[in-house]
Amino acid sequence: MHAMFSPTREQLEVVEHRTGHALVRAVAGSGKSATLVERIAHLVESGSRLDQILVLMFNKSAADDFRSRLSRRLPDGAPEVFTFHSFGRRLARKLACDGALSHARLVSSASESRQFARQVLSEHFAEYGEEPEDLSNEALDEYLSAIDMLKGALYTGGPLPGWASDAARLLSSFKLFEARRRRAGLRFFADLIYDPVLQARQDELVRASLADDYGHVLVDEFQDINDAQMEMVRMVAGERASVMVVGDDDQTIYGWRGARPEFMLSLFEKQFPGVKSYNLTGTFRYGHALSLLANSCIANNTMRAEKLCVSRTAHSTRIRVRSTHPWARRSGRRGDPRMDCRGPPAQRDRHPCERVRQRSRRRDCHAPAWHPRAHRRRCIVC
Repeated sequence: MHAMFSPTREQLEVVEHRTGHALVRAVAGSGKSATLVERIAHLVESGSRLDQILVLMFNKSAADDFRSRLSRRLPDGAPEVFTFHSFGRRLARKLACDGALSHARLVSSASESRQFARQVLSEHFAEYGEEPEDLSNEALDEYLSAIDMLKGALYTGGPLPGWASDAARLLSSFKLFEARRRRAGLRFFADLIYDPVLQARQDELVRASLADDYGHVLVDEFQDINDAQMEMVRMVAGERASVMVVGDDDQTIYGWRGARPEFMLSLFEKQFPGVKSYNLTGTFRYGHALSLLANSCIANNTMRAEKLCVSRTAHSTRIRVRSTHPWARRSGRRGDPRMDCRGPPAQRDRHPCERVRQRSRRRDCHAPAWHPRAHRRRCIVC
């Protein structure tokens, strides 16, 4: 164990996890990056080869930061750290060299992406004898984002349940988009994952060629991944690798990109049987008052794993509650937290904090009934 790392009991359990798959649920500020670094160092010092360890991060800045930490901890050599997209690009190149996937140029310019989308939509609407209503940059960006979301879900064509009829009609151009892209020899950012994963899904020989190259696969920010990224992890792990994923289902904020809390709550355990679960519940980022407030707020989530955030730092965190209720703006009492519990003067006798708390059947809601749902606030006075 590195002298600069003094692990908690929970962190030590993760670091010294033996073999098999592991799911680590880590609250915000729980030191998960330091724990992951030490976990990798433990694997290397236990005899694992560097080229047998695959580390996947969600974005470039996180990967750069983690790579820097890892190089300081292992100055004599550290495993490579990839984002999902950079690793997908490596897989695409490997398949292209093997003749299983065509070579393609990566489109990195927003203007070129929009121009391509404009041509596709113009051709798509021309088939119906119509003119596209809106080909502004904003509309084209929304269209491209929707295409990326479909690729994140590994969509290949067909009905689009859950989409509005106008959107479904627009996105029925997906097959045309893909046909033109492949003819032009182009690859957009989402295609770095979509192309190799889809090819592996359709060809067992390709899948076999990409599997079982690693003994350990570690994934950070697992709550942010989508179906295509999940399939990539399954594909690369094969039957040989031990997979450890770290994330927080309470921080699943990329639903518009296909992320779902189900990946951490149930899907990972279904895809990787025999999972050992760990919790990192101690936060070093803020004081106990904010931990209590965070626990109270997040308890409203209906799809979450039960865990309690506890502060492991001695310093306190000052909390200031601001209300958006119209009465607060008129009275100028925006910084008074008691206002949220007591309400306007006419309501105070009717809804005192103690009585609301005793009568409420919802354990996680102490806000008075007169608050609009969109503007309810937790009471930190009581």
